[in-house]
Amino acid sequence: RPSPQLWTGRGVSEGPTTMTTSLEVQNIFGVASGCAEYCDAHTVVTQVGNALRLYDANARTARFLAGAGTGISCFATSPANGGMLAYATKGPGAPAVHVHALADLTALGSLEECGASVGISALAFSRDGKLLALASTAPERRLLVVRSDALDDEVATSPLHADAVGIAFNPFNAHDLLVTHEPEGPLSANPAATIHAIERAWDKLTTKIVHLDTRSAGVAPGSVTAAAWSPDNAVCLGTDGGVLLVCSRADGEVVAPPADVTERVSRELEKFKPRDGEVVAPPAGLARAWAATPSRARVDAIAFTRTHAVLATTTTTAAASPGGVALRFHARDGASPFGGDFRREVRLGDVGEAATSVRVGGERFDSAVVVTDRAGIYLVNVEAGDEAGDEAKGEDGASSFGFAEKIGDYHFGPVTGAAALADGGVATCGADGIVRGWDLATGACAWRVDAGGAPLAGLATGSLAAGCDCFAVASEGGVVRVYQCRGTYQSPRLLIRVRLTVAAPDALAMSPSGTRLAVAGDEKDGCVWFVETDSTTAAARVVGRVACPINFGRAIAACWTCEDQLLVAGPNATVAVVVPPAKGAVGDPADAWAVKSGAEVRSAKVELPLVAVAGAGGSGKFAAIAADRSVRAYVLPASGTTDTLKPQWTAVSGVGKAAFCGLIAAGDGRLAVAGGDGVVSTRSGEKVVSSVAAHDSDLGGACAIVACPGGRLVTAGRDGAVVVLVDAAFPEVEVDGALAEAAGKDGARRRNAPVGSEPADDPTEPVFKDQRPADDEETKEEE
Repeated sequence: RPSPQLWTGRGVSEGPTTMTTSLEVQNIFGVASGCAEYCDAHTVVTQVGNALRLYDANARTARFLAGAGTGISCFATSPANGGMLAYATKGPGAPAVHVHALADLTALGSLEECGASVGISALAFSRDGKLLALASTAPERRLLVVRSDALDDEVATSPLHADAVGIAFNPFNAHDLLVTHEPEGPLSANPAATIHAIERAWDKLTTKIVHLDTRSAGVAPGSVTAAAWSPDNAVCLGTDGGVLLVCSRADGEVVAPPADVTERVSRELEKFKPRDGEVVAPPAGLARAWAATPSRARVDAIAFTRTHAVLATTTTTAAASPGGVALRFHARDGASPFGGDFRREVRLGDVGEAATSVRVGGERFDSAVVVTDRAGIYLVNVEAGDEAGDEAKGEDGASSFGFAEKIGDYHFGPVTGAAALADGGVATCGADGIVRGWDLATGACAWRVDAGGAPLAGLATGSLAAGCDCFAVASEGGVVRVYQCRGTYQSPRLLIRVRLTVAAPDALAMSPSGTRLAVAGDEKDGCVWFVETDSTTAAARVVGRVACPINFGRAIAACWTCEDQLLVAGPNATVAVVVPPAKGAVGDPADAWAVKSGAEVRSAKVELPLVAVAGAGGSGKFAAIAADRSVRAYVLPASGTTDTLKPQWTAVSGVGKAAFCGLIAAGDGRLAVAGGDGVVSTRSGEKVVSSVAAHDSDLGGACAIVACPGGRLVTAGRDGAVVVLVDAAFPEVEVDGALAEAAGKDGARRRNAPVGSEPADDPTEPVFKDQRPADDEETKEEE
């Protein structure tokens, strides 16, 4: 397998970057698996792209461990032996497990043949770090326990009735493992969690499976949403009705709480005041509940501090206290996990945001790391005060109980586009409907815009060398927005918002100067809408539409080969070369906004359909990725032709997947390619100069790549990751002098303010060509 790679990310306190002579990852923004683990007292590990991110909470810096395959399915950490990391690959071929040391990320061992043919869904270390457990998915579905210092040394195996989503060793007995299973639906009788106890029978080890039977408490197995070992050697289960159950380790039966605990739970539920006329039924399992959330909010995760049991629940309505994730702290009473009173509640995130994992760690077991389903990562101080409501002070006397620090603000879901900014930053958009601006020098999210709430399908911008200070985003609902934004520290200004298509545009491309935007429509025979922008007056307008050749079909990709030439690739191995409408031209509203002034269209055949295209710096020159995954370079003829357009050169072994691709053509024969297989590469003509597997191939790999000032390449991944790479050999991005000066002034002033959310898009809004001017004067005044 490839030797492990260590990527050192940039923290807010680091100095200038030292450029390298090959393509290397400098930083990654995102979180993939919805899980975070403490590896030691101050190192938090998360998964992002095809790597593990190791964030030092004290130094505010990050390191990255590159995955050995095409993606990482799961990981585990252990503080033993100075800290250890283990992760499972997704391929190619059968999955494997690799173990590394935390200090320098050197490889400690690999398990290439683990008995899994498809995937590994969960990993866990024992408390002392001596054992490592892994769960394979269907068709094998088995639990395997091996020694961490000799991964080929099998300790025990056990069958699983469903895919596992989590494994936890009993902290007091390394031969007891709690396995949480993938939900099988409300009618399934299989347990949601099982205990696998390794026992010695004479001279061999066997495994006893204990099913945690919640049906005896009136709770269906499919209603169990969380599970964890308690400090008293029992198992705690959370339900979708907000109930906390305790199960015996010995037989898996639900343990009935003492009468005083039942009374406390009843008092807590009485605090919930339903809305007028709302009837709230008692949650299932209430008779045996050791704790319950008054609002019946689902229990998403369970954790234990030294003095408290913590339930992570979800707030679905706005309340007096903001936040969507509620951490409810119950005092631990002696040996009983939930025998004490409810003490306090800490809220974080936005309304509707749910916790996906909660882990407790820190120097004195006084901190919790919380990951949410919206890619939020929070460090929460959970050091308890003496009494309810007391603040707990740290060594500096400043930290109070419940103080939450957000250490990650990322896209949740696929990242669908990226644009370089004049000061070296980058703007990205994603399926979460958010546009973000990133300071690549610090790794911070400088600003964010909620662009109408709908998923964003793509982003386009022009050339910094030509003075472009605009970018455009398009939503899945066909709404196009053009923003003016010089750099990271200038808040974007909306120039125009218009719905041009019913669904997401087929392609989006901005001219080098940024004064024209081309939007390939979603019509059967194909058309291109044009929008003119003027940064000087901060104005923009819709020009109209230009039809593609007959039977051209819907566009696949588009790019500008120069300021006055647009290239559109179609599905029938045809490219349309479009001369845009003349400046100031206006389409005819009576003819569906067709533009005839100055617009010209001609076509040329190519050997194969092109799935990605990029202008190569000269009129008629462009690079492309074809449907057969080859990378090609073309020069368009000066006039139309019926002959097949032959490429100047073809690299047959281009990309691993061509479903989603990004492409940069630097103009001197150098290319940068981001493929659907997750591999990012730089090329000199047909030859690959450098490559790195930066994104998760199974999740779609990379779909966009841009070159930024400062020798950086930035990719947008459908795995939710924004990857920053450096390559000193790749041509430096030039920036127009006036644009660079303006962006520099913005950066010196740091005047960007938080950008508010824009009004939500209306899915019933008519598209532009179906809109009619209002004749009524009163309506005009309202507009």
